[in-house]
Amino acid sequence: RKAIELFNDDVVFDEKTIGLVTDRFGIEVPLPPIRGTYFFDEFESFRKGASSHPVVDGSRCPPPCSGLVFEADGGGVSNIRFENFPNHGIEIRCDSLWIASNEFAGNGSGGLLINGNNNFVADSLSRANRFEENGGAGITVERGTGNRLLYNVFTHIDTLWFPIDLGTDGITPNDDGDLDTGPNNLQNFPVLTRVLRGGSTTIEGTLNSTPDTDFRLQFFAWDHALLRFLGETTVRTDAAGNARIDVVLDGTAEIGEEVYATATDADGNTSEFSGAFRVVSGVANEDEADVPGLYALYQNYPNPFNPTTRIHYDLPQAGPVRLEVFDLLGRRVALLVDAVRAGGRHEVVFEASALPSGTYLYQLTGVGFTQTRKLVLLK
Repeated sequence: RKAIELFNDDVVFDEKTIGLVTDRFGIEVPLPPIRGTYFFDEFESFRKGASSHPVVDGSRCPPPCSGLVFEADGGGVSNIRFENFPNHGIEIRCDSLWIASNEFAGNGSGGLLINGNNNFVADSLSRANRFEENGGAGITVERGTGNRLLYNVFTHIDTLWFPIDLGTDGITPNDDGDLDTGPNNLQNFPVLTRVLRGGSTTIEGTLNSTPDTDFRLQFFAWDHALLRFLGETTVRTDAAGNARIDVVLDGTAEIGEEVYATATDADGNTSEFSGAFRVVSGVANEDEADVPGLYALYQNYPNPFNPTTRIHYDLPQAGPVRLEVFDLLGRRVALLVDAVRAGGRHEVVFEASALPSGTYLYQLTGVGFTQTRKLVLLK
């Protein structure tokens, strides 16, 4: 706190560095906003042999309270863990900051909040930030363009909160597949249509975005515990804004995992994450059945939706199956499947135009198996 206050009043040096020495800092009163070009990092010479980042803990700071609030351009933060703040681990209210190799965990409103332009949130796989179980989105961009959000690692994907959540500014304002529940109303991300697992991972899909533009696509695999970087490629949209995705990655996504993608344009704008596409095995004969070994119910896509969405489920063998939708009071509002089905991978389209907006539960019941997930109808 004293270092920030002194540096805010210091007009002699344009750039300052604040190094963290001890393992844990408890914040009980919000820190002053940062009004200079500061670089925050761990003080490596004092922390040699330390097995983890120094922790800035906001569990005793009354709301509103975020870890660091930047109000001056430039500067950055690396190698620090921000946890348990009522609001965000870091708030950016300026331009051109560099955020790398940090951890954000258990912060009430989300990990990182951006209201600014041209900020770098990780610039390489070795400098990825990690977002763990924050109360809101991992990264929220309420306002701003040119924010590069690359390589980062996320440990949860929730029905209502997403790894990346964009506000009013984005690549373009006209993508009707946007996952966001907020006011931004549509940002362009890739749409995946096929993911095959062989000796490598083959991904097919499409991108509809700004015409005649190069895009950097990054792919991530979700094993239901960690959303990890899988690989990347580049595509160029045509005059109508369309591009076809057909890439083979060395990184391996396992059968049953889900693959997501982002798109970043030449100006640095990164999209939200795409909807999930489940990995299946590649077979020599495409007519050959790919029968899973376990029951599974997958997250619907798109979600939120209006008025239709798709639900995928796996059956390891033929047998009776029931797929139902309930409201939060436990009342059944739709019966999608109630029949004997063959073993394999199945898809159902849920049409909900007669239902009001809200959160619903969908439940798959098989022989000795029941699984329930949430979906959101947003009209």
